[in-house]
Amino acid sequence: MYAVIPALQQARQIASDDPDLVTHWASQHDGYHSRVVHGSGPYGFRAWQLLGQRVSVGWAETRLGHTIRAMAREPTVQVPLDRLQEYSCGRQRLSVPPGTLVFFAPDVEASRHSDPAALVGLDLDGAALAAAVRQRRAEAVDPWPQVLLTFDMSEPPLQDLNAAIADLVSAFDPAAPLMRRTQCEHRVIEMLADALVGRLITQRVSRLATQRVAELEAWIEAHLGEHITLRRLCAVVQASERSLQMAFQARRGMSPLRFVSERRLAAARRRIIAADPDECITGIATSLGFTHLGRFAVAYREAFGESPSRTWMRSQRSAPARRDG
Repeated sequence: MYAVIPALQQARQIASDDPDLVTHWASQHDGYHSRVVHGSGPYGFRAWQLLGQRVSVGWAETRLGHTIRAMAREPTVQVPLDRLQEYSCGRQRLSVPPGTLVFFAPDVEASRHSDPAALVGLDLDGAALAAAVRQRRAEAVDPWPQVLLTFDMSEPPLQDLNAAIADLVSAFDPAAPLMRRTQCEHRVIEMLADALVGRLITQRVSRLATQRVAELEAWIEAHLGEHITLRRLCAVVQASERSLQMAFQARRGMSPLRFVSERRLAAARRRIIAADPDECITGIATSLGFTHLGRFAVAYREAFGESPSRTWMRSQRSAPARRDG
C-alpha cells in the first residue's frame, strides 16, 4: 500500500536534516510538536503533503529514529509503512505494526517512538468527521474518546479505505475535476466514521459528566503549580471519586491524577525550553508539583525521548537566536 511517493507539483514539501526546522514546518499546519532525534548522521527527513478542503494526505520518512510528542488541532490518522512504531498516551502503550491505522483525537497529547521509518498521515476536518459519526450513533455525547485507537488495515472494510485514500491522492492531479476530489474526501470521511463507530467505547457517560470533565481539565491547566489531590478535584466539580474516575477513564483513558501528571510534564518542557540561564530544572519541576525528581526525570524521558537536562542544554544553546529573533 502507498508504495509510490507523490510527485505532484502542488504538494507541500520539505527535505531537511535540521530537526528544529522540521518541527516548525510541522507545527504550522498540524499543531504542537516536540521532536528529539536519536543517533548520529543526517536526519534525512522528507515529507510531502497534499492539502485538501476536508482531508489532507501526507507522507514522511527519516534516516534516523526520533521521539515525537504532539497534539493535533484536528483528528489525525497515521499508518506506519515499513517498521513497528511505539505510541504512548498516559498509561496507554501501543506497539503498532506496519499497515495498522492509528487514530488521534484532537487535543490528545501523545508520543511516537520510532526507528528510521516511513508513514502515511491524514489530517481530517473534525466537524465533518464528528457529524458523520453522530449520524451513525446519535446517542454519542463525544464523537470519539480522547485516547489512541488502532485499526487493522487488513480487515475488508479498511481495505476499501486504502482504495479510497489512493483515489483521493489521484484526485489532486490538476487535470482532475474539483468535484472528484470533494467526492473522494467525503468517501474517506464516511469510511473512517464507520470504523470509529465500530470501535467506540460502549460505556456511556452523561452529557453533564462530559461537560464537567472538560471544565475540570481547564481548571487543572490553570492550577498545575498547586497541590492537587483526587479529593480536591472532586470538590471542584462536585462529584464522587468513583464518578470522576469513571468519567475520566471514558473520556481520556486515564485517571484524573494521571492527566494532571501529563499536563505538568507538558508545562515543564515548555518552561525548560524557555528558561533563563539562572533557572534550574529542580526549581521548574518542584514549582509544578513534582516532589520526586527521579520519577520526574524518568517520566519526562519516556514522554519526550530525552532527559530534562538535555532539553535545558539545547535550549540554552539556542537562547541567543531566540532572543535575537
